[in-house]
This record gives sequence, structure tokens and C-alpha cells, in this order.
Amino acid sequence: MAYLLYLLTLAIPIAIIAQWTDVLGGHSGRLSVFGACFALIGGYSYATLTANVGFAPLIGLILAVVMCAGIAVVTGQVMLRSNPDGLFLISILTQLTLVEIVNNLAFTGGPVGKSVVSILPSGNTWVGGGTFPFALSGFVLFISSFVSFWCTSSRGKIARELHWIRDDEISARAFGVKVRSKLLAVYLALAVFSSLAGILFATSQAYISPGSFGLLFSLQILTAVLLSGTGGISIAVVIGAILLVCFTESVRFAAIRPEVIGPVQQIILDSILVIVLLARRRGLFGPQLRGPNKEERSR
Repeated sequence: MAYLLYLLTLAIPIAIIAQWTDVLGGHSGRLSVFGACFALIGGYSYATLTANVGFAPLIGLILAVVMCAGIAVVTGQVMLRSNPDGLFLISILTQLTLVEIVNNLAFTGGPVGKSVVSILPSGNTWVGGGTFPFALSGFVLFISSFVSFWCTSSRGKIARELHWIRDDEISARAFGVKVRSKLLAVYLALAVFSSLAGILFATSQAYISPGSFGLLFSLQILTAVLLSGTGGISIAVVIGAILLVCFTESVRFAAIRPEVIGPVQQIILDSILVIVLLARRRGLFGPQLRGPNKEERSR
């Protein structure tokens, strides 16, 4: 039971970020790893506000989320002007830059990292001695799933407009869809929920370091999205995240040296991505993209 709870502590933050990565990428046509960026900012902001400044955990959580929301409103005006391919590259460069920044600042603990204050009162602990607000994480996942499903339900107006933007942005603009406002709203939601996920992830480990939010973290998020299917139903992302964590954590039971567990996990993630992309371009449960038929190819 304890190990199951540990797996959930790993899967829930990934699932939350993956849900909104898919809303922005799979449904809106703007794939990025900005979720990992906001998770890093949220996690480090919470750790700094509570441990360094001395705010109460709940106040620190609120301030960290509000800070990420403010950053999203400002940066979204610039980032979302880029084309989809450029946005993905910009998000990766942004993540690498943020990791280097926190890796070289004294108050963030540098490469060593720093301890994180629990949201729960002292003595409420879960597996491994790490504190984890399990009820809060479940509540955040429920809200994230509900809102993302509401935004991407095929019968809803929001989903139809997002899909219109994804499939034909010029046509959507011509018919009066407020493309910039819609994308900014999704980007803002991504920032809010990703920052919450970053805080949950940090408190579940009772520790935060630059390596926690590196490219491997982004790879986990993208793999969870593809396992569930891009542009599909948001609840499937939760299943994808759980499957992902089970796959990667199973390596720890293999008869291999501890120092090679990380590289083997990354090889597994890379292999999953390649296999899924070759088999189904939009993931296991996403809508299948079909090529042109014989008549279209002959034209």
C-alpha cells in the first residue's frame, strides 16, 4: 500500500501537467514544455517563500501560484505570437535557461537543491518519510480533470474553437474567433495548474533540485500525453501518467547497478515515444491521423 501511494505521488503531478500540455498542444496546436517551466517556477517559489522568507505554507502556495499566473499573462503575449514549431523550441530553451538559473543561485540551493516545507502540519507524512498533501493533490487533480474535460469536450463551444484554431487558424480568425485570447486563456490555465503540480511534486519529495525539472521531466510529460493520446479525452492522460510511472519505476526491481537506473529509465521513455509515434501519430487513445487515399495521391 505504501509503495502504491508513492507511485501516485509521482504520477499525479505528471498527470496534471500533461493534461494541460495536451489542451494547449493536442487541442490548440501549440505543443510545448512550458508546463515543466511553470512547475519549476512554482516549486522553487513555494520553497523560497516558505523556507527563506518565512511565509506560512498555504500563503506561500497561493503567492507562488499567483506569481506564475502573472508571469503567464506577461510572457503569453510574446510566446504565443510564435508559430507552433517555434513555440516548442522556445519552450525547451526556456526550460534549459531556468534550470541553469536555479542551478547557479545561492538562495535556491544551487545544484544541491533545498528542503521543502510541507503543506500539511508536522507529523503528517506519507511514504519514504517525505511529506505529501495527498488529499490536496487528489483535489487538484479532480479540478484539473474537470476543467480540462470541460474545455476539450467535443460538444462544447470552447473545444470547437480550439480545434478550429489548431486545424485552420487563418479561417478561425476570419470568422471572428479570438485566437489570441483563447490561446492565452489556455496558457494561463497551464501555468496555474502546472505551478500547483510543481508544488505538489516538491512537497511530496520534501526536497527540490534543478535536476527534478530537467529535460527528463519534460520527456515524462510528453510521453504521458502520447500514451493517452494527443487531442483525446483528458481523463485518459491520468491513465497514461500512471502507466508511465509503472513502466519507469519497474526498472528499480531489475538486477542492475543503481547508477544506471536513470539512463535505463530514459531509454525506456525514448523507446515508448518512438514506438507510439510510429504506430499512432496521436497516441494510443487519440484520434488516428489518416493519410490521403489513392484518389487524393493520384491528383
